[in-house]
Amino acid sequence: MALMFLFPSGGETEEDTYLEEGRIKLIETQHEPYEVSVEFRGFSYHLIFGSQINGNFVCIPWLHIGAELADYRDLRWNTDSLKRCGLKDDMAEMFAQSLNEVSDYLE
Repeated sequence: MALMFLFPSGGETEEDTYLEEGRIKLIETQHEPYEVSVEFRGFSYHLIFGSQINGNFVCIPWLHIGAELADYRDLRWNTDSLKRCGLKDDMAEMFAQSLNEVSDYLE
């Protein structure tokens, strides 16, 4: 599925944003761990995610990253958690937006 990622451009208002296109391929959405592939800026990232005793998690093997998540729709918390793993702002926001988008397809 095609997806437009919305990023802040550093301005002071909500209108100060820009869009970039990406794609999400659903791999496993019937049971945990869930898996999707996110294509963005010419790269493909495999996300493995699900629940654990303290909430949710995501692993991005190609980047050697694992992070705790809140609800998949919680963009602010999930973005901050991914940033604490060392991701730059735009990449953390892109992955958080991807998880938010695919949450509608999980069973």
